[in-house]
Amino acid sequence: MYLSALNLENFRNIESASLQFLSRRVFFLGLNGQGKTNLLEAIGLSSTLRSFRKSGMDGLVKHGQKKSRLFYQFIDEEGEKNQTLLEFQDKGEKNLEVEGEKIRRLTDYLGSFPSVSLSSRDFRLIRDGPAERRRWLDILLSSSSSEYFETLRIFHRSLRERNAILKNSGGDRELDAFERSLIPSAQKLYQLRKQAISQISDSLINYYASMER
Repeated sequence: MYLSALNLENFRNIESASLQFLSRRVFFLGLNGQGKTNLLEAIGLSSTLRSFRKSGMDGLVKHGQKKSRLFYQFIDEEGEKNQTLLEFQDKGEKNLEVEGEKIRRLTDYLGSFPSVSLSSRDFRLIRDGPAERRRWLDILLSSSSSEYFETLRIFHRSLRERNAILKNSGGDRELDAFERSLIPSAQKLYQLRKQAISQISDSLINYYASMER
């Protein structure tokens, strides 16, 4: 599957753009500050609905505008066209449609249009702390495994609710209720991460070995 067309409205510094990709290899050329990385960021959003440059959606809508619209057209292995529309406000909810049908659960979408983003920010995996590495791993696994995404969602929801109870001096019974869902999801995340790291390590070892030949 590959991206054959991209239309943007009010995304970053781009007011309007309509692009057709007629080759499997496409290069963006231009002066600094013209929006080349913004185009790559927009393409990356089609896969995980997250920016590879920042957390959250604030700052992605063009200054002075209320909403951004991104239209993608993909062509699969059988030559069939798949059209996706993503709309969002700076801090509002996203609206996602595939072939005109509204997607209400992210788990129904993740993995449909996979992509890999490479940037200089990837050095943060080595230079920054464990939180950045966990974030990278969460995005990677959530985009390829609905089981992982759902487990991560339950874990974060239970953690937020438990922490809110702690701030409000909640009782033991209330804490026990949320920890009954928090503990199993934390254990499941640990197992899934451990399994994924082992697989990633094996792949890296094989790639490095092939480079030495």
